[in-house]
Amino acid sequence: MTPDVVLTYEHIEVNDTEPLPLLTQFPQVKHISRGGGGNHRWQKFFNKYKLTQERNYKTAHTVVYIKRGTTGLSGELIGICDALFIGFYTGRAIRFYSTVITRDLFDFGLLHMPLNSTLISKKKVLQHAPPSFKSPYAVTITGQEPKDYASRISTLKSVGGTIQLNTLHVLADRFIRNGRANCLLADLGLLFSRFERGVRGHELYGTVDRYYGRCVKSLFRPSAQVQAWLEKFEAALGDGVRIGVHIRMGQGKSDWTDSRPFLEQKHVDAFIKRLKKFVAQQRRSHKGGVKIFLSTDSSEEEALMRRSFPGMVVTTEGFRRSHVGGVRAAKVTQEAVMKAVLDQMLLGKCDYLFLTRMSGFSKMGLYFAEENTSFKYI
Repeated sequence: MTPDVVLTYEHIEVNDTEPLPLLTQFPQVKHISRGGGGNHRWQKFFNKYKLTQERNYKTAHTVVYIKRGTTGLSGELIGICDALFIGFYTGRAIRFYSTVITRDLFDFGLLHMPLNSTLISKKKVLQHAPPSFKSPYAVTITGQEPKDYASRISTLKSVGGTIQLNTLHVLADRFIRNGRANCLLADLGLLFSRFERGVRGHELYGTVDRYYGRCVKSLFRPSAQVQAWLEKFEAALGDGVRIGVHIRMGQGKSDWTDSRPFLEQKHVDAFIKRLKKFVAQQRRSHKGGVKIFLSTDSSEEEALMRRSFPGMVVTTEGFRRSHVGGVRAAKVTQEAVMKAVLDQMLLGKCDYLFLTRMSGFSKMGLYFAEENTSFKYI
């Protein structure tokens, strides 16, 4: 009988004796809780990984992420974080090709991540691996492989060339599910111990959320231009209680052509009734006032929220909303990308979040927030 392959990686020693903090609870509102702790471990590991990035970014010992299909901004950010997981595990540098994730918007937490999209065509990057752009990729992962990635991952460390990640959906749950990555997860502060069993159900997705949250905040800090806009809109939100709301309507209800439905009007109407009660509760508890930051794909829903909460709703006014993934009838503009980035980061500045289920944009707002920010689905 062949023994199971044990997942190993290039261990980066982290001396850590601090206890992990307990899960923060918010008694004011029921929410799906996420485990906390280990951020100090993450930062120590990430800082050491910077040396790996610097050493390997010009070599074939890299992972390259390239967006697939109509993947939007959130999907691209997630894909780069998936590449980082492989980079952590194999000791590889990470690179990415994107026309929307640029230095105009982000101060990247690792040097040398972007491939120059003005000098290199996507077709060339898809077919030929850096740094020479003459040799093929050693491995290409599309996300369409069997769901059990254990055998796939176990071979990645021995791959001799560049790995391409060309995916449409998240992969971290597949990397984490079976428990064979527990040594890495413990060193990242995502598990208490490397001897824990593989995580399942809500525990699994809580771990996935923590990974993406730490990755996003480490890799994608706001550029000076974005920071200036954030400060302007934060001033409008004030110093009281901030409630972040993301309403993604989708099919037939958004300001652009979208084939997928997310919410029906009855869901939004019921949510507004609940939100009014929650706002009243917060006003009684806090003297600093309450503001609502609203991100939505629908002008009609924005108007409804403004009527329902007069004088309380803040949006990124002045920026036209649009999908930035290249869906039908939606031309990607720098203005639309800027709005998407601002909306996600401003959701992350809120004390409480009400989000759209199955929306990557909603999840990205959560990932930009503090790790134990209270959230509930609409």
